[in-house]
Amino acid sequence: MQIIRAANASDISQIQSLLAENRLPIQLTSLDGFCVATDEVGLIGVAGVDVCGNYALLRSVVAVPRVRGTGLGKQLVDNREDWAREQGLASLYLLTTTAETFFSRLGYAVFPREKAPKPIRDTEEFRDLCPASATFMAKSLKP
Repeated sequence: MQIIRAANASDISQIQSLLAENRLPIQLTSLDGFCVATDEVGLIGVAGVDVCGNYALLRSVVAVPRVRGTGLGKQLVDNREDWAREQGLASLYLLTTTAETFFSRLGYAVFPREKAPKPIRDTEEFRDLCPASATFMAKSLKP
């Protein structure tokens, strides 16, 4: 049985391993906006939201290979969108090099990098960790 829950300190090494295996940035300044998915075997997915003032960056959305294609990625994104709404955030931004189609199906649209809000441009992911070729996307969380 799969469970999605808030990430905690005991998850850090497994989260970083999963991110590294998928060539995603492993820097975690805080687990506050992160959730993990687990099953009887262990950690099977992760997703995070880095809050930057009134803006937020969806990041580190990944599932282990054996559960890809089961809808877990969508469940993780839905969970983080709900969390972001609870925090009073109106939209989410993200950078991706491999999952533009996946995020498009979830309502994210390509957004010009040069129009990114300054707090998002100032994140380490935007500045240094994600290549300039990464697709920048955004989604309004308003109903």
